[in-house]
Amino acid sequence: MSCPPKFKDLHKAADDAMDKDFHLNCFNNKMSQSYDMGGKGAGSISQKLNYNTSTGAPSAEFEFKHKCGPDYMMFEGINVTQTYNSGSGDMKVKCEKNCATSGGKFTFETVLGAGLGMDHFSFKKPALTFDIGKEKATTQLQIKPLNGFSGVDSASLNTVFAAGPAHIGLSAAYGFEKGSVDHAVKLAKSVNGTNFALGLKNANNLELVLSKSLNVAVNTSMFAVTFNKVHSKSQYSINSGDWGSQLCFNYDNGNVGGLKFGNGKMKVDLKTLEWSERASMKISDNLKFSIGAKSKLDTGFLNNFKIGSSMEFSA
Repeated sequence: MSCPPKFKDLHKAADDAMDKDFHLNCFNNKMSQSYDMGGKGAGSISQKLNYNTSTGAPSAEFEFKHKCGPDYMMFEGINVTQTYNSGSGDMKVKCEKNCATSGGKFTFETVLGAGLGMDHFSFKKPALTFDIGKEKATTQLQIKPLNGFSGVDSASLNTVFAAGPAHIGLSAAYGFEKGSVDHAVKLAKSVNGTNFALGLKNANNLELVLSKSLNVAVNTSMFAVTFNKVHSKSQYSINSGDWGSQLCFNYDNGNVGGLKFGNGKMKVDLKTLEWSERASMKISDNLKFSIGAKSKLDTGFLNNFKIGSSMEFSA
């Protein structure tokens, strides 16, 4: 059964292209290892080491993802993710369980504060989420209790339903502490390789998002590249008149002076003239290297130039 996308995923391709994996002022590496424990389940272990080149501060993260097997009986099929960060005694926990009878999924997230004795044990930032998907509609309900389940911080409900070839999304969230309601509506449609989404939040903030497939090859004496997708985001505030606009290109087969990159992306903020880029190359089947750069397309381009890199190993 094909369900409509979630409300937050109506323009996921553009969101990921604009916001994820730009490596700046850092040297990062990640190692991932899969495992299989038979009846106890299977999963993966990931280790990240991040070094901030501007501050000289290192940090580390360990993440365990495990799907419980039949040996755990009533917990079989639950996906558990545990995340530990250096410099913190807290542990992030995420539990996900598919519900066969309703076709939905239940998710519980929290941050556990660990210490000596029960007086130092705490639940922080808990969240309960229930997703259900049908052929014509997808709905998500999320409740965020206060720390320690001492009350309710906020509750939100969003739904996306198919209206012919388009998707219409509605969202409402109520903050109990502030006593305020945030609401939004989105219209999304895909046609001829173009994804279009128009949103209005709190009857004031307009957003237009476009993603289009391309197959445009550019070949010069200095570089060659094939642009495969273009993403555009534009924002406008009805009350203040403030605006923003960003453009991002995904590309393959990058070649600069004989140095070959498998894929990458380039983003430009049309208002601030901020430019960001990330390019990746496959060293082997298990190792990928990425480099990022950022500056402003003005007279201070070289003075504002920043770079970063990362290595990712999987086994």
